[in-house]
Amino acid sequence: MNSLVSLTRPLPPAMVVLSIMLAVLPSAHAQYDYGDARLSYGTLFVNNGPHHVVSAFLRLGASVDMEADGQPNGAATGDNNNGTDDEDGVVIFSSAVDRIVGMQIGAWSQLQVAVHHPLPGNAFVNAWMDFNSDGDFTDAGERILTNAPAVDGINDFGFFTPLTAAPGVSFARVRLSDIPLVGPGGFGG
Repeated sequence: MNSLVSLTRPLPPAMVVLSIMLAVLPSAHAQYDYGDARLSYGTLFVNNGPHHVVSAFLRLGASVDMEADGQPNGAATGDNNNGTDDEDGVVIFSSAVDRIVGMQIGAWSQLQVAVHHPLPGNAFVNAWMDFNSDGDFTDAGERILTNAPAVDGINDFGFFTPLTAAPGVSFARVRLSDIPLVGPGGFGG
């Protein structure tokens, strides 16, 4: 919140009220980074959407941006429209050897997570994959990482794509936090 103590001369009462209103108007959630998957994935704050405190010391990839709320859209690019592309922290390879981006049904894949965490302390990676493409991360087997410890730099994790996975394009959610997480939504540190 902005401070009004730096004013050096008295202002008319209407201007003081206006200044106080401006200090309160920004969203209480503006210091958070939210998701941008489709609305069915619980992306908005009102739906317990995932949100994390923006920090220079804990992030996925090279940069992070702040939003007042989730930015859902069909391509999961809703928060990329503000000039900061913060989607560079996660890559999925069909295997650790061939480095082809994507997954194969009935095979192991590699989730590569770029973590920025230069200070001592906890860092956990949690990940979900909507294998059946039903618009949520709540079905059995869709959580592919549970509070996996991570270090500063590239972290590689293996996961299996089940034979029951729907072919085609789907959504994933990867969260980095300094606290263990219970699910795909809510506060993540």
